[in-house]
This record gives sequence, C-alpha cells and structure tokens, in this order.
Amino acid sequence: MENIEKYNLLASYTEEIFSLKLTLADTREKVEAFSREHYFHPLQTWLDPQALQLILEQSRRTYCYRFTDALGLHMVFFYYEDMPVLIGPFLTEPVSRGFCTALKHRYPDQNISVEDILIYFGKYPVIPAEILNRLIAALCGKLGLSELEDHAVSYADRNREQQEDPETAARIAGEGLEHHYWIEVMYMDAVGRGNARDALRYLQQTQTHAQMLWNTGGLQMCAAGAAVSRTMARIAAYRAGVPAPLIHRITSGSARRITAAETVDEIRKEQKRVVQELCLAVSRMRSGKYSALVQTVLYALETGYDQDKSERELADEIGVTESYMIAQFRRETGKTPGQYLRDIRMKQAARMLTSSEESIRAVAGKCGIPDSNYFVKLFRAYHGCTPREYRKKYCV
Repeated sequence: MENIEKYNLLASYTEEIFSLKLTLADTREKVEAFSREHYFHPLQTWLDPQALQLILEQSRRTYCYRFTDALGLHMVFFYYEDMPVLIGPFLTEPVSRGFCTALKHRYPDQNISVEDILIYFGKYPVIPAEILNRLIAALCGKLGLSELEDHAVSYADRNREQQEDPETAARIAGEGLEHHYWIEVMYMDAVGRGNARDALRYLQQTQTHAQMLWNTGGLQMCAAGAAVSRTMARIAAYRAGVPAPLIHRITSGSARRITAAETVDEIRKEQKRVVQELCLAVSRMRSGKYSALVQTVLYALETGYDQDKSERELADEIGVTESYMIAQFRRETGKTPGQYLRDIRMKQAARMLTSSEESIRAVAGKCGIPDSNYFVKLFRAYHGCTPREYRKKYCV
C-alpha cells in the first residue's frame, strides 16, 4: 500500500476519538483473527471465517458496504488500494437489558445468559447514524474514495417468527412491556429533574425498545412515537413547576415540524430539541432564579433572536403589559429584554462571522437586524470593532 502512513494515521485517530477499529483484512490470517475476536452467536453466520472471506472476495471495489447482522451489530467495509478495510464492529444505539432478555428467550437452546449478552455488546462503541455518516464520508474523502457507492446488507433472522411459539412470544412480550414502562418512568423522572443527559439516554432506550417489542419502523411510526414522548415530557415538566405557557411555547411547533419531516433523523432531532429545552426550563425553575414570566421571556428571546420584534409585541404575545414585563425582567436579570436580546444577537453574530463566509448583510438579517448599517454600529459598540475587522482577527 503506497499510502500506508496516511491510512495508519486515520486509523489511529478513528480509534482514539471514537474507539472504532479499522482492520486491514488483506490476508486470510487477519480475516480469521477478526472472526474469532467478534463471533458470539450462531446467528452471526457472516462471522464464520470462510463466509467472511467469501464476502470480501465477491464484493465490488466501487461499493462502501454497511453490514447489520441479526444481533444488531454493525460493520462498514470498503476497498482501499485493492485491500479490504473493515470498520467496526459497532452499535448505532445503546442495547438495553430488555433487548438482551428478549434475545435470550428467543433462542433458549443457546447456553448464553443475559449478562453474557450485555458484556458482549459492552465491548463495542455506540456511534449514532448521523455521526457515523460524517465519519465514513471524512475517511473516504481523506483516502480519495469519495466516489464510493453506499450499499446496505442486512443479515436479519428471517425465521424468527416461525421459531417462536405463542407461549414464548407472550412471555417475552410481558417481560418486555414491564421493562419498557420502567424506561418511560425513568425518562419522565429525568425530565422532571431537568437532567437532559439522562432524559435523552432514556428516550433513546424507549425508541430502541419499542422497535424491538412491536417491530415498529418507518416515518409514520416514528412520528407517532415522537408524539407520545413529547406528551410524557410535557407532563413531567408541568409537574416540575414549569408554567403551561412556556411548555406550550417550547412544544407548540413540534407536531408541525415532525409532520413535515422527511426522514427519521429529522424527527429524532426535533425530539431531542424538545427534551433539551424542557429540561433547561425545569432546571431554571428548580434553581428558583427566575419567575414563570421571566422564564417565558428568556425562552422567547433565546429562540426568536432572528425575528425583528419589539418589546411591546413580545409583551402582547405573553399577555402582560410592556412596562410590567420590562420591570420584572430587569429585576431578575439586571437587564431589560431589549438589552438581553442585543447581547444574544451580538454573540450569535460573532459566531456566524467566524464559522461561515456569509456576507455582513446576511449575518445581520439572520440575527434579526435587517438594517446592516445599524447592525455594524451595534456590533462595534459591543465588540469594539467592526464585523469585518472581527472576522479578519478571529477567522483562522
């Protein structure tokens, strides 16, 4: 391989940052070693050394293959300078105990415990699909393989339904439902505590577990699940003391955005946004720092800084007088809503100037200031230099 140093450098970075291994399977010995290291269950027929060798030999050099086996384990592979490169194995979602329990019951003839399955899956990194796509695109680009065509291969257990008798299926369903409801309770508890990290982790588990229990998939089912999770999060936030008007502001457009979504990833992003913003509202409420009114104003300013809206218009939307809103906001934050909005806009403007090549006029518009001359005046007063000077100084 002519570019072995470049390959080794990329492989080391990928393993160090993502705990994701790249294996150059250019000999039968390496293929056999890979198979021995990762084989766990008879369902993983592709990990038989002879089967994997045959897969590699018969694969097209112009494809980037994405494998998913019957256990939900993933691997990506492509050819680089006529040698196969295996990426993984890895998971795209965390594996729950409920999934492992169902797998154990589904194949009782295998002498494998639930703990064995959990330990096996625990060896592998969890790389969400969105991050994986970026990583593969970056690797292929750096290796000069950007023209590879994606090709998905699934080694699913197509005989599962025939292998399960009604009694076994009922037992699995009962145990699975109990675990699923427990995850939902933990999800609502995390939202009620304002812990976004835990809430998102349990949300992901509910999604994985629901798909396992009811074989749900597709855009429509994903949207229905999002509606359920949103309702649970709203209830948890309300019980934690977040005012109803603020909850409504955070979630009001969610159903419309999910209905308009064209991919599952778009729905997942919207779910994540709602959970994070509700958790932030709960956290603020629990701190006792801000009243319900000020929380509502803060949310309106932080999410609507790109809108050209006056303090009077904002007060009318919230349903209070302008003078009362300004006085209460200043009492709790030390600033007027207008001053707070200016700070947000100037910080966002600085970020846009250093992270994009958009024109000053475009940045001003995206910050809710249609008059670019006025924008430059505000920016100079806040940052001590013009937008052009700021970009030149801080852009690398």
